[in-house]
Amino acid sequence: MNLFKHFAWAGMLRATYAVVCSNFGARFQRFCDVRLGLSKGEVEIDQAIKRDVGTGDALRNWTDARVKAAELNFVEAEMIYRFENPEAAQPDGAPRFDQLHRIGLVVPGIRRGRGKPADSNWKSELIFPVGVALTKGNAIVFFRIQDHLRDMGLGREALKKLYQANYDALKIDKDAPDAKRIEYLFYSIKGSK
Repeated sequence: MNLFKHFAWAGMLRATYAVVCSNFGARFQRFCDVRLGLSKGEVEIDQAIKRDVGTGDALRNWTDARVKAAELNFVEAEMIYRFENPEAAQPDGAPRFDQLHRIGLVVPGIRRGRGKPADSNWKSELIFPVGVALTKGNAIVFFRIQDHLRDMGLGREALKKLYQANYDALKIDKDAPDAKRIEYLFYSIKGSK
């Protein structure tokens, strides 16, 4: 057990476990949580990035700037281009979204200083980007968790954080891609506030 606990303090093991823990059985996950202090991490929604440009080339430049700043990956940028293409524009010409929310997975860490005890309340600087949500006003118009991270419960946790941050005003746009799937998740979290 001492050897396992020693390895559980390693940052790389904590990061790896946070991403792959859903592949293990419930009993092993419980053992890792209780005995080793390993957990799957916590979903975090960054402060919204306001969209301050129109459509077309201006949106492409804005999105490219988000990719260069590592706020989006190239797949998410391409999805935003397709989502907000001129043919999909609303009848009044208004943009389809006004805010970008980045969804991240924060890996819990243990910081140890020389001669100091471990501090399990320390917040890790290691955050994995796992998805994005686009909103217009208080309505979700686009929501995506990266493909390789699905079925870990991250989408449900991200919607719960968005819902809590918007003080019950959050809703799902009926014209959103995959609106039925998002609504299913959304209504499951509304009942478990």
